[in-house]
Amino acid sequence: MRADLTYLASDALEGRDSPSHGLDLAADYIANRFREAGLAPASSQGGYFQTAAYPAWSTPGDDFRMILKSEGREITVPADAVRILGNSGFTATDITVEKHNADITGKVVAADARAYGTLMRLRELLDRRPAVIILFSKHGPIHDPDRPLLADNARVWTPILRISDNAAAAAFGAGKPVTISIHMSAPAAKPVTARNVIGVLAGSDSELRKQFVIVSAHYDHLGIREGRVYNGANDNASGVVSIIAIARAFAAMDPRPKRSIVFITLFGEEEGLIGAYYYTHHPLFPLGSTIADINLEQMGRTDEGATRHLHSFSFTGPSYSDLPKIMESAAKSENVDVYARPDADQFFDRSDNYAFGEAGVVAHTAVVAYEFPDYHEPGDKPQKIDFTNMAQVDRGVAAGILAVADAEVRPKWLRTIH
Repeated sequence: MRADLTYLASDALEGRDSPSHGLDLAADYIANRFREAGLAPASSQGGYFQTAAYPAWSTPGDDFRMILKSEGREITVPADAVRILGNSGFTATDITVEKHNADITGKVVAADARAYGTLMRLRELLDRRPAVIILFSKHGPIHDPDRPLLADNARVWTPILRISDNAAAAAFGAGKPVTISIHMSAPAAKPVTARNVIGVLAGSDSELRKQFVIVSAHYDHLGIREGRVYNGANDNASGVVSIIAIARAFAAMDPRPKRSIVFITLFGEEEGLIGAYYYTHHPLFPLGSTIADINLEQMGRTDEGATRHLHSFSFTGPSYSDLPKIMESAAKSENVDVYARPDADQFFDRSDNYAFGEAGVVAHTAVVAYEFPDYHEPGDKPQKIDFTNMAQVDRGVAAGILAVADAEVRPKWLRTIH
């Protein structure tokens, strides 16, 4: 695991942005590791790769204009402070911007980006069918103009503008009436490709092998920003190398797990779980026969504030299904505990498990430290990983996966995820 993680989180892979050359290098490396572990390629056409084509764009086009008016002030929002997610244009002059708690159907609505930082919260806003959503925050330019932005346009029917500009944030956040004049064309997009890496271990039981347990982790991170590489050692090279190690161990078992195990490393989690959504929209194995997704995130750091999580891990959304309890019991055989975090349900939609959950698959993320130092910072480097603890925790996680794969009954939901 040390060798795998040191490579995946090296400067040579440039932070594994989606899409990027570094991401492609990582995908090739993971596929080779799956082959060496003894996994079969998941696709007869694509081998270990599920290739997705997406539109990508950077800053708005040259004709973009946005002017805010509030209390006699006029603020021009620069194009390099705006990121657009959507596949349509919009033009309006001096129309009132509504607050997110108002009637927003068919209107322009603005809200603090921190209030809608998760997919679950953003879905609440989208479901009310506004014409345009503006999410504002106080920062400088939010991305390199030459960096392509990747998103699944098929899932977005309302343009979402993420504005990172101090003056605009102050106007929106002051609680005073704001009007907006805006012109934006449909974002110019060029097709790019990204790959999920998928290997499968056929089950040993003649009937149960027709059912599938997914073990997933995202292999992308944040790339290079302002000249600094965001290596993403814990987030989430640690989850990827854990999958490779567990795959190798399971492939060496005799007999193998009863159900088939599908090992997936996913692109685009940092862009909105888009690799996971691509898989659930184009599954290589029937979702109706997929009994669980166990997603691995941030497995290598034990430090969270003054707390150290040794020989233990946690589940996001533990109240949503009985899968955490099934795995908790099995993990104890490896002297690994599952600890409870009071707000763990609030993290349920923060990783790729959420896309599988929306598709009906019982799905949770296993995590060692939720909010470790260096999260989404350049300091998330390999030398800060506790490999000894990660190896033990992975044995506990593997015991839990095996219990799910061999159980007579499928895990079941205990409550709805919305």
